[in-house]
Amino acid sequence: MELNKTIDSILSFVKHINKYIEDKAPWELHKNGKTNTLKTVIYTALEAFRIASLYLAPIIVRKADEALALIGAEATRYTEKTNEDLEFLSWGKLEPGKRVGETRSLFPRIQVETAPKEGKEMAEDDGRIDIDYLKKVDLRVATVVEAEKVPKSKKLLKLTIDIGKEKRNIVAGVAEYYKPGDLVGKQIIVVANLKPATIMGMESNGMLLAASKGKKLTLLSVDEHINPGSRVS
Repeated sequence: MELNKTIDSILSFVKHINKYIEDKAPWELHKNGKTNTLKTVIYTALEAFRIASLYLAPIIVRKADEALALIGAEATRYTEKTNEDLEFLSWGKLEPGKRVGETRSLFPRIQVETAPKEGKEMAEDDGRIDIDYLKKVDLRVATVVEAEKVPKSKKLLKLTIDIGKEKRNIVAGVAEYYKPGDLVGKQIIVVANLKPATIMGMESNGMLLAASKGKKLTLLSVDEHINPGSRVS
């Protein structure tokens, strides 16, 4: 009766589906004309999604039915009969050739509007920010310790940076402008207090600053060596 552990197990399965999609990169298969492989990847992902939806059906009944309907599964028949016949949970029950429904979010993000406190607006109507907002952005000098290409990506590099008190990884879209070896030892400017994000299955903890002009991109740096972690102000 430990429902929380059950849900954790199902969500772990869902994360594996997401990881499978990231690893197989169906958008690249489509671009490269690998149609047969693409079909296999899409079917595998949707069939796994179907089974995950059935596992979640007793917990999020209506949403599970909506999810199944989006991939062409007969939602009500599945969710009602799964309790009677576990065969519906076996692999390969999603009929090939079914049309996938219109793409939409099953759980739309709720937008909550809050009135700004008088005199404490984060940004004015003309886009300007006040000094208090600027002080929240923690810019630091970082030294690039390691750099490598992100597999299956032409634009991303994974950088390990030293910001004085710690080392961390960031994923940046600079592979078209810099080779990994060009960046090792280079000092760059990063936003150190940005919330971590997951990019291509890897955690990116920070963001580097760069300037662009046309097709050229240049990383912001310092004109002489300075201790990693030094604050930019």
